[in-house]
Amino acid sequence: MFNQPVATSGLLDPANIAEGSGRGADKELTHFLQIALGSANELEFHLSLTHDLHYLETATHQQLETHILEIQRMIAGLSSISEIKLKTTIAVADVGVLRAA
Repeated sequence: MFNQPVATSGLLDPANIAEGSGRGADKELTHFLQIALGSANELEFHLSLTHDLHYLETATHQQLETHILEIQRMIAGLSSISEIKLKTTIAVADVGVLRAA
């Protein structure tokens, strides 16, 4: 019953990060990192639901939740770095436009 959503959301994180980084633009990477974070949040929900419905033992749930939280922190960190890099790029471009004017 829950195998498909859990498997799908678990696979989307690396796929979205790979797609975003492969596009070559910081804006695209930031966008796909946000999608990956949403997938990680979805996975966290599905795991909590399976635990609440007693399909998953507490020890297993806690172990998986710890891994998911670590992944969420890593994605959020990458997203922050990408956003800072994007803002810096925009600011430098704006300065270049002002100098040209």
